[in-house]
Amino acid sequence: QYMLSLEDDEPFTFNPADTGTYVHSILERFVRDTQAAGRRIADYTPEELHAVSVRLCTEESRRIMCASGGGNARFISFFERMQKNVELILSDLVAEFAESDCEPLLCEYRIGMDGGHAPLVIDLPVGGRASLRGIADRIDICRADGKTYLRVVDYKTGKKSFDYTNVLHGRGLQMLLYLFALVRQGGHLLHGEPLPAGVLYFPARIERVSVRDRLAQAEIEKERRKQLRRSGVLLNSDPVLEAMEPCGGSPRFLPYALDKEGRKTGDLASFAQLAQLERFVFRTVAALGDELADGRIDPDPCIRDAKDSACAFCPYSEICAGHEQPRWLKKITAEEFWQTLERREHG
Repeated sequence: QYMLSLEDDEPFTFNPADTGTYVHSILERFVRDTQAAGRRIADYTPEELHAVSVRLCTEESRRIMCASGGGNARFISFFERMQKNVELILSDLVAEFAESDCEPLLCEYRIGMDGGHAPLVIDLPVGGRASLRGIADRIDICRADGKTYLRVVDYKTGKKSFDYTNVLHGRGLQMLLYLFALVRQGGHLLHGEPLPAGVLYFPARIERVSVRDRLAQAEIEKERRKQLRRSGVLLNSDPVLEAMEPCGGSPRFLPYALDKEGRKTGDLASFAQLAQLERFVFRTVAALGDELADGRIDPDPCIRDAKDSACAFCPYSEICAGHEQPRWLKKITAEEFWQTLERREHG
C-alpha cells in the first residue's frame, strides 16, 4: 500500500467513515486560502466565517458527489449537517488564533516526498539506513523569548488523542517524527535553527451533546469546549505557552491546567525531556528498521481494549496466524512514561 502504492480497484463511494477526509480537506483549504489572501486566521468575523464555511463545504460536497456519480436526498442532507459542524470547528480554530501569537507556517507539508522536505534518514545499528516520509497536516511557527519554535498539528476526526502508552510501545509516533525531523533539518525554512514547541492533535469532530434541559446553552457550550480541547505534549516554557495562548490561568485550548497553588499540571515536558523523547523515538524507529531489514515481519498485534485493537480493521486479519495471541498494553500515566524513558536510557 505505501511502498508500491497498490490500492483496491473499487469504484469511489462516500460513507460516514470518510467524514474525516472531508473535514480534513476543508481545514487545509481554509488555512491555505487565508494565507494566500495575506490574512490572519484570527481576523475572520462570524459573518465571514459562515460564508467561507458554506462555500468550502459546498465545493467539497459537489466534488465528492461528482466523483461518486451524484447524490440522493439523504446524501445532500448529510452534507448540510456537516456544514454546521465544520463552521463550529472553524470558529474554534479562529478563536484559538485570536488568543495566540502563533501562526500556521505550512499545510500538508511533505517530508521525503516530491516538492517538500528532505526525507528523515536514520542510521540502523546493523548497517544501512531507514528513510522516512510522510505529510504533516499543519506546522505552526511561534516566536518567544527571542527564539523560533515549531509546533506540529495533526487533524483528527476520530476519537484519537495523545497517548503515552501508545508512544512507549512504538505507536502514534507520526507527529513526533515530523517535529524532530523539522527541528533537525528545518533550518532552511526559517533561515535559522528552530526549537521544538511540541505536538498537538486538533479534534476536528463535533459529537452530539446530551443535556437534561434543552435551554441549557451554557452546559452545551461547556461540553463542546471540552470536546475541542487539544491533546498532545508541549514544551514546559512560560514564554512559549504564553505565546501559544496568553491566558493568565488555565488555558481553554492547550492540554494543561493550573492547580490551586498555581502550578502547571498536564501534558508538558522540559527541554531535557523532549530531547530524551527524541532519542527514544529514533531508537524505536531504528529497531523497527533493523527488524524489517532482517526479514522479521512476524505478526505481533497489540490491543488496549475491545475498541482499540490492531486487528479490528486489518485487511489481513483473516489470514494472520498470530492475531489470536495479541499483546495487551497496560495504560500508563505521563509520570510513568517519563520514568520508563529515564530507566531505559540510564538504567
